[in-house]
Amino acid sequence: MAQHGIRHSCVFEFPVGDKWWGDLSGMRKSAYIEFKAENSTVQWELHLKPSRDRTNIFGYICKHDDLANMITSQKFNLLKARRLPLVLDLDDTLVRLVGSERTRYVSEADAAKGMFLLRSMPSRVRKLRDGRQVVLTEYVEEFLEWASKLYEISVCSLGEQSYVDMVADVLDPMRTRIRGTRYSARQEYDYLNASPSTTTPVPAPGPLNNAANGTATTNTNTNVNANGTNQPPSPPKDLLSLYAFCAMGKPSTDGLPEIGNGFTLPLIVDDLTQMWPPEQHDNVIVVKERKNSPVWTVNLFPMVQHVLGAVHQEFFRAYDAWDRARAAALASITITPGIETLSGENHSNVNGGLTAIDFTATTPAKTAFLSMVVPSTTGCYKEWLRGSLRDQISLTAAPPPPNLTAA
Repeated sequence: MAQHGIRHSCVFEFPVGDKWWGDLSGMRKSAYIEFKAENSTVQWELHLKPSRDRTNIFGYICKHDDLANMITSQKFNLLKARRLPLVLDLDDTLVRLVGSERTRYVSEADAAKGMFLLRSMPSRVRKLRDGRQVVLTEYVEEFLEWASKLYEISVCSLGEQSYVDMVADVLDPMRTRIRGTRYSARQEYDYLNASPSTTTPVPAPGPLNNAANGTATTNTNTNVNANGTNQPPSPPKDLLSLYAFCAMGKPSTDGLPEIGNGFTLPLIVDDLTQMWPPEQHDNVIVVKERKNSPVWTVNLFPMVQHVLGAVHQEFFRAYDAWDRARAAALASITITPGIETLSGENHSNVNGGLTAIDFTATTPAKTAFLSMVVPSTTGCYKEWLRGSLRDQISLTAAPPPPNLTAA
């Protein structure tokens, strides 16, 4: 609600001990109630969100259509600016903490070695406001500068919100590259992993608190999760917490398909797919640290840059063609003043310049449009992967393995 400029209009006391409200307070999502005023057709919504400290419940009252318009405009404003939504994971993708733990940290010795090896250029070791240090992925600032021209960049982490803000400030001190959300999934992580584990804890992926070196633990698949079942807890990161248009938007008023429904627009760059729900795995471009590097880093150039550039180019090529076809389809089923309607009546002098849409009409332009695939970044990404494999097949030749050679 805050990102859409909607302020709370009422505050309720938090019902201590209530399980449903307790569960809701552990998530970024809100609950809402639909209602209408007496003798009115206008639909209103009361959105309810508990405070993090579980002392109050904040209520936000807004018209359904107003909220839908704001959410839909967020999507179309991006497309108008020729940008796509991009979520960049922080920990082990763009940065890694310096610490003494064995895994998922850069040792102080390696960090010092990195500073020595890179003494001829700006150091990749940066200090956060709380005194901790992080090692930046090689050329990350150049990558962010390039990507910000094609994408609206958001960043995410399992760390506290303060940690996300500190790292984002290091990566983008002028706030010109990371224009999207600085997303901490820590609240969901703590909630989803709150129950005692039935197995040995393993190191959590990334810094989860402000203690020295960001130590934390997570549970394995045999946890009893917050719903009281033996199923593994849901992943803490979720595109629904970043982009409301993935969940809702203004319904089409002309009967023709719209673009950007569901998870078809955002892309994610992360080193772990399991941190995201299964239905969002197609959105993830998976990265891995560079092998045999003296200091931890991830190769953002050339492959990550290449795929993001290719997806952006192909998406907007398809989108432009799709948008032109949609406009032609809409024009072909629009009844303009001055022509005879299906009922045989002439409305040339009625309602001034009003138009109507014949939802039942079948025209060549409409048929051609409905046969087109709605452009999506995930579709473009899959097509790029197919093309890359095709090229690798054409460039790579080898005899069959010895065990397959005919005697």
